[in-house]
Amino acid sequence: MASFETLTWHTNQQPYQSYVPDMMLEKPIRTSQRLRDALEQLNRFAISSDHKAFFNRYLSGNVSLREGTGVTHKQLALCSAGIPTKDSIVRQLWSQMYKFQLGCDYATKLFEGNGMWQIPTLLELHCCLAPEAPNSGQLRMTTCWIGGKCPTKARFVAASPQRLESLMEDWLSFVNEKAQIGLENILLAYDQFLVVHPFSDGNGRVSRVFMESALNHLRQGYWLHPLFFRLANSAANYIHAHNAYQRDELEPWLAYWEDAFEWLVEKQKQIKEILRQCELQVDRALLCSEKPPLWDELKAQLYKTPIINMEVAHQYTQSVTLMIQSGVLQVKHVSEMNNMTVLECPSVFEMWQKWEESLLVS
Repeated sequence: MASFETLTWHTNQQPYQSYVPDMMLEKPIRTSQRLRDALEQLNRFAISSDHKAFFNRYLSGNVSLREGTGVTHKQLALCSAGIPTKDSIVRQLWSQMYKFQLGCDYATKLFEGNGMWQIPTLLELHCCLAPEAPNSGQLRMTTCWIGGKCPTKARFVAASPQRLESLMEDWLSFVNEKAQIGLENILLAYDQFLVVHPFSDGNGRVSRVFMESALNHLRQGYWLHPLFFRLANSAANYIHAHNAYQRDELEPWLAYWEDAFEWLVEKQKQIKEILRQCELQVDRALLCSEKPPLWDELKAQLYKTPIINMEVAHQYTQSVTLMIQSGVLQVKHVSEMNNMTVLECPSVFEMWQKWEESLLVS
């Protein structure tokens, strides 16, 4: 069972209670049939991983959910097309998204290859995802708490820095031995990481990358990250579930994740249907013409970046020509770049807007 230890705060010599999580292998977790059923449905409605960059925007960090909420998909697409912007918020958000994807790729290779999760591995991942954080790439060396101006007034005080190395060694052992066994273990590891709170900042990003990469061996294609449930619904339920985990009350904690995954199934169905409608619009050009070379490759490119520059367009000349003739692609000019010519796919932007409207409501 998790416990607390009494420590003394150095500034006022007052005692406070610091949380001491129990070891991962000591947590009794049952197999959930609801999660199994949801997982089967999610794989049934999975889409191509070509689309995951869109969804990573909402998972990549604090910029995406705060000052970056006003950034348009078109602004980000221009960045992805290699067209610079003077807007600092756009640059920050695009950079955070790029680092998040690098982190996902790095973590996925660890799960797919023979690599092992180790403390140096974790520190490197943190450095990639949160270079701006204090002591980036290092375990925190200070006390961390929630609420109040000091630990003696706090609602919750995380484990002391002196315990972090042993707690993370335990977490890493669990991940290396158990995380690929089942969904329940991935969820356990995710919440344990947040409870331990090993870094001064950036813990959320690292935990989301961990979950994203760990889920890949369960996916048959791409389906939504479970944290979308939290984004679209009351944060209070997420906090209650996390608090239940801290108290080792695993049944209400597991019930939260069961609800989350069943919600994901319904949203994934909508995502796939919206994609199907978009694909019909894009492929309408083929009703009166044979499929030109590299058509599918160009579609995959546009799903990742629905604005392409002419250098990219020249790689798909015949397919681009047909898409322009049929209205799937439109010629645009970027005034900030001396009216530089680019090609834009309105159907993908329309699909993204519908996805966003579907995802961010309960």
